[in-house]
Amino acid sequence: MPEAYQKKLTEMCNDNLGPERSNVIFRPKAHAPAMFKDYVHSAYEEEQILAQVVLDDDAVCCDFVSVVKAETEAALRPCYDEDVDTVFISFARGISLILGDGEPEIAPRNSIFNNQGLIMAAPAGTRRNPYNTSHRMIHQRRPSRSIATKRPFYLRTLHDSNDSRGLVDDVRLTQDEIKEMARYFPFLPNLMRQKIRLSAA
Repeated sequence: MPEAYQKKLTEMCNDNLGPERSNVIFRPKAHAPAMFKDYVHSAYEEEQILAQVVLDDDAVCCDFVSVVKAETEAALRPCYDEDVDTVFISFARGISLILGDGEPEIAPRNSIFNNQGLIMAAPAGTRRNPYNTSHRMIHQRRPSRSIATKRPFYLRTLHDSNDSRGLVDDVRLTQDEIKEMARYFPFLPNLMRQKIRLSAA
């Protein structure tokens, strides 16, 4: 990342989270799963339980941290598999923000074992990695839970400049429904009013 953007990203994180809660780390280009695993192994005690969360060109709801803490504790407490210390947790319900040449649109999304906001709850010393896992196969390969509710937990962005090719149906949220989404994504109404235009880099 160019130095000017490193500075900008660090300032944004510090401004929004506070420097005591923000730790932006820059590394040379490398295999992302390996980098994340190496960092976790070096920064935390091996037995310390962590909830690692997958984020890409996405956002999560404003109460996501408290939800993750509660769901992680619930998932690890009654683990029904012997000698298992790793549980994956996925949230099915979310929304898609569709950006293109026209007005931004919002579509509902419901995907069992979805990758946006995917959680891996495990000791820091585990060899598992949430960035090197096929989320579509999690329920067949790993102890896992899919949280299915009526409310959304993540926002997925779809545009021509990213590598996401997520399918969306023809349903779009109305203005009233978008306002309702502000309970979970407070930035959303203002984002829609700005009439975003996104061009490929």
